[in-house]
Amino acid sequence: MSGRKQTFPAGGGRLLLGAGAGLWVVGLCGAGLAHPSGENKSSKAAAAAAAKTSEGGMQVEGIVGELDSGGCEKVLLAHHDEIKKCYAEATERLFYLGGRMELKLRIGPNGLPRSVAMVSSSVGNYEVEHCVTAVLHKLHFPPPKGGDGELTYPVEFAARTPVGAWTPDKVATELKKAKLNSCIGRKPHPGEKLAAVGAMRATLYVGPGGKVTSVGFSAEEPIDDKIAGCVANKARAVQLDDPLGKMVKVSYDLSGAPSE
Repeated sequence: MSGRKQTFPAGGGRLLLGAGAGLWVVGLCGAGLAHPSGENKSSKAAAAAAAKTSEGGMQVEGIVGELDSGGCEKVLLAHHDEIKKCYAEATERLFYLGGRMELKLRIGPNGLPRSVAMVSSSVGNYEVEHCVTAVLHKLHFPPPKGGDGELTYPVEFAARTPVGAWTPDKVATELKKAKLNSCIGRKPHPGEKLAAVGAMRATLYVGPGGKVTSVGFSAEEPIDDKIAGCVANKARAVQLDDPLGKMVKVSYDLSGAPSE
């Protein structure tokens, strides 16, 4: 495949998977291979820039190797039902969940993901985020040619009901008091990178009485389950302002959370 960007729209750029579940997979494929053979450096740079700046679709980018975007699309399509199930099961209890997540996969030469990171998420539920990450982690993609490849995969879950929005200052004081940075995760394996609490971003839902009902996370590196569970438990124990009968959502950068 050449270094040009290529898109594979489905249903006008979006593919609806089960209206009842409210899951949209945004755009399916946009490919920009940064290192195809036979191109000069300026062409490689332009291809990489095109991949990184495109919006709305899955991106396949060569780091050292070359990924087959069509093959990646086929693998992901085959597992849409599993991703939908992650969301559907959670909304049986938390009907208000919704938002967009973007995951970054590093694909090794054998076609298996070396790492899967939830680089952004406004879904606000770690159960859903962890489930989707686990589904993607077990997939087997067409092996990239020449080394590792990187795949960016966006998914949008359409909320069944609207929720209000708070600014971070509404929760900053109480979350700082919770000393979220005291949470410690497992030691990374050799060569593995894991996100520290200060590198994470949390999205919370706050219900009547100021109770935190759901928490989710995102970070540039994979998130350790132990840290996520600790931070989520501390956040749920926080008493916030009452949104007066409403359900509201707020995102907060945990770099502002002090250590003990």
